[in-house]
Amino acid sequence: MVSHAITLKDIAKQLNVSVSTVSRALSNHPRIGLKTKERVLALAEKLNFRPNPMAVNFKNNKSRNIGIIIPELAKHFYSQLITGAEQLASRHGYNVVICQSNENTHKETILIEALLHSRVEGLLICIANETIDAAPFVKILNSGIPLVFCDREIAGLNISSVISNDYQGAFAATEYLIHKGCKRIAHLAGSENVVNSQYRKQGYVDAISKHGLTYQKIIYTQYDKSQAQVAMRQLLLATPRPEAVLCYNDYVAFDAVEIIKENELEVGKDILIIGFADEPIAQYMTPKLTTVLQPAFAMGEQAMEILLLKLKEGNKAREQMSKILDTQLVIRETA
Repeated sequence: MVSHAITLKDIAKQLNVSVSTVSRALSNHPRIGLKTKERVLALAEKLNFRPNPMAVNFKNNKSRNIGIIIPELAKHFYSQLITGAEQLASRHGYNVVICQSNENTHKETILIEALLHSRVEGLLICIANETIDAAPFVKILNSGIPLVFCDREIAGLNISSVISNDYQGAFAATEYLIHKGCKRIAHLAGSENVVNSQYRKQGYVDAISKHGLTYQKIIYTQYDKSQAQVAMRQLLLATPRPEAVLCYNDYVAFDAVEIIKENELEVGKDILIIGFADEPIAQYMTPKLTTVLQPAFAMGEQAMEILLLKLKEGNKAREQMSKILDTQLVIRETA
């Protein structure tokens, strides 16, 4: 009884042929005679031989691995994005290596280096919120590895991306509040450095301007819970107080709702709140959160679709292929 995994060398030894002959026979090489092929295949089946995929991929200079870097695994938005990407990759015979940057630019750079050293064939990256340096991504492109941004991108960098229509989502949400009769609408923004935060802020500003409103209040939260809560307290102390708040994402909205309740005000009546993303908890909290739905699964899937096309076509693929997916206002109880 064989106590180890059968190798090409084991088959070659039993048949008294070279390892290269066994390898070529198993891959149906035309230079190997029919009888030799039959002998090799018969013994391989008898010994339950299974080719080592890592060895095959190494020989072909292919790892069949794709690296994915996201800011946070815990958020449902990113888990859905990963699911969309992974399922498509799997159907095309690729594995995904998932890494988490924890919204840390330095860690993100380390992860990129690690994935490149592990010979991934392509990279799908949702950049950290403070990432502004293009150098690590230019290095990826210069190494010949296909790269696609998802959800967030760096402005002015000619890299393929799939994002949601953050501008239109924020514009529609703000206009909805205006149609509800709100004249004082504030915006708890994300980071000044993040492109999708800029798009959402601009959507808010343009909707305010379109309807001729004079009240405009923007506070940056930097995605931090304590900062979001401090920002909401500032808004409650302001004179006049805002009638509604558009939040950068659902988590900022959750913090805003918490502070409003602490001040014994009624969310959805005294102050209207709208989030962004549509995390699952949004529909179960009290009151249920009105928010802008981002199609996370489709974003991941379509980003992977572009990456796979680049892997398939190589140098023939267009340098930049980008998509902007529609958002949808989900009306519940907070607005």
